[in-house]
This record gives sequence, structure tokens and C-alpha cells, in this order.
Amino acid sequence: MVTSRRRGCRACGGRLGTPDGFYCRDHWFELLDILQEKVEKLDHRANDIYIGRTCDPYARREEHAEDSGRSRLEVLHGSDDVDEIMAVEEALIRRCEHLDLSNETDESLGGVNPNRRNYVYVSWRPRRRRWRW
Repeated sequence: MVTSRRRGCRACGGRLGTPDGFYCRDHWFELLDILQEKVEKLDHRANDIYIGRTCDPYARREEHAEDSGRSRLEVLHGSDDVDEIMAVEEALIRRCEHLDLSNETDESLGGVNPNRRNYVYVSWRPRRRRWRW
């Protein structure tokens, strides 16, 4: 598992331009824009949105379903670099604060498994449909 910073942008190899140290400025913001858009699309059809990270999306979905009723989970970003996953998770939580997330903090507090690929995900509970007669 990679945990050190690379010398160039992971998308284009260019000069790093963000304090997170993984991408050039353009690619970092492009990545966050794409992920934020995916989370925002859920807002109108979901309750109890949570952004997190895991090395086992299937097990994590089951844990969320049992613990909080969030039966849906979508993987947003994956990497072998734990530091990258933590940086993406924190930045995405900060960007989506206006959605009233279930996250208690914008810090990346969960555990990681350095021997496996890790993922940033969004988990949610679908809104109930209201039938009109």
C-alpha cells in the first residue's frame, strides 16, 4: 500500500498544485466537482446521507443498513494510497456540508486497512414515496 506523496499529479503527471499533494490544482478540483455532483444528485431522493471510507464496501453497506437504516451505498473513489483516500473524504465532506450530512465532523476519523485498496463512499436511506390517490 502506498502512503507517501508522489512527485507529480496522479492524473497528468504535472506539477502538484494543492496542499493535499496528490493532483495538480485543475485535476483536484475536477475530481471533487464530480464527486460532489454525485452526492448532490442523491439529496432529492435520499434521507440520512453519510460520506465515509472503507476497504470493504459490501460489509460496510451491511453495517450501515443494520446500524442506521442506510441500505444504499455507492463507491465514489478508490485508491491504494490511504492518505489520498483520507484527503478526498475530508474535502468532500466539507464541500457537501450544505446537504445536512449525517457525518458528525468533517475529519476523516475511521480506520483504514493499509494492506487493501480503500474507497470513499456515500451511504443513504432512500426517501419513502408518497402515493397520491
